[in-house]
Amino acid sequence: MDKSKLVEFMKTLSKQEMKEFGKYLEGTSYRKTGKVVALFNYLSKLYPEFPVKKIEKEYVSKKVLKEVDKSSRKLLDLMTNLFSVLEDFLIKKELETNHTERNFLLLESMKKRKLDKFFFQKISLIEKDWEKKTMPGIEHLYDEYKLTKLCLFHPNYENFLKNNRSLSDLSLKVDAFYLSRKLFSLVVIFHNSSFISNNVEDLKQNAQIMMNQIVESSQLEHFQSVPQIKLLTDLLKAFQSGDFSNFDSIKSNFIENLDLFDEYESRDIMAMIGHICFNKYKAGEVQYLSEMFELNKLSVEKKLIFEEGYIGAQTFINISDIACSAYELEWAEVFVDENQSFLKEEYKQDVVDLCNIKIGMKRKDFDQVLEKLAVINFINPYFSIQARAIQLQCYYELGDDYYELFLNQIKSFSTYLTRKDEMSDQIKLSV
Repeated sequence: MDKSKLVEFMKTLSKQEMKEFGKYLEGTSYRKTGKVVALFNYLSKLYPEFPVKKIEKEYVSKKVLKEVDKSSRKLLDLMTNLFSVLEDFLIKKELETNHTERNFLLLESMKKRKLDKFFFQKISLIEKDWEKKTMPGIEHLYDEYKLTKLCLFHPNYENFLKNNRSLSDLSLKVDAFYLSRKLFSLVVIFHNSSFISNNVEDLKQNAQIMMNQIVESSQLEHFQSVPQIKLLTDLLKAFQSGDFSNFDSIKSNFIENLDLFDEYESRDIMAMIGHICFNKYKAGEVQYLSEMFELNKLSVEKKLIFEEGYIGAQTFINISDIACSAYELEWAEVFVDENQSFLKEEYKQDVVDLCNIKIGMKRKDFDQVLEKLAVINFINPYFSIQARAIQLQCYYELGDDYYELFLNQIKSFSTYLTRKDEMSDQIKLSV
């Protein structure tokens, strides 16, 4: 049972969810004294470790079925039945938070039960709710299409909502979704080919299919009034041509309509705009350093830097480094202090120490930085290399009294790099 779907899924449940699943199971047709409930009770006692020896099929059969011979088929049936209930429970949990999907299922149920009056009342309530608050994500454009379709294709539509909607509206809504989704995919491909990788030519070539027609359609007056389409069209044109002279317009348009994109879309677009800034800064347009800082600041405020509840090590360091480069040192200190708990434990201390050391360097507290470096032992070898480079900078900045230490550190550092075979030449050259 160790690698069974049942056990693998149960491992993902929180303690609270495990309790809720037990209560949910009690509400099904399975008797409390039955074997399906007995299997759950047995497995729940092993949660969350599920020791391999105690979930071997023969062992479980003996504990739950009180049998050993010819029990494997029975056990498989029990596992299948319990897993089916677990699937229903997980769907229920999703519907508790996914109100849109819940509403669509409710509408389908009302339609089947011929509760027409309540069906159309519910549609009106959903539309009013969507008007009151911004619904994030390109997917919401598809939800608008689905709601209109449900309404228009109801057999009694004309008896309840005459002339409120048309097939033309339906077509425009699905086109708005299609254009937005397709434009987003194209922007990602052209951004990656321009800034991240040179190995996406096949993708880029495939992206050309229907691209001219899509861009042309996006210019129509109706679609230019859809903020997602306008922004994505401007981004695509910029990446295609390499002309980012309309950067200010793209950035302000994105910030103004940030709430229309979900967290994944927002994170991707923010990264694209950040890459534009970085390349302009590298090209000598120093004002884009402050642009990068402001974008990072916004990303932190909007929590766009999180993935699965964590902040990646390199993302964390980049945000701190850019703040330091922009001499926003107090902000950098607050960022490190307030967000270090969102770093994964295995690299948390390394990342925090490295960021604090770099902040100290910008403050020119070279003596204090050396004191910190003397007691820090970086686990990550790449961080260790950076620490040695910073130590060299400190000796250099502190002048003649540290000249001999400076020379010795150069020799030591050179030997260290030579012996570190696991380090790539690119990393060694970057130090």
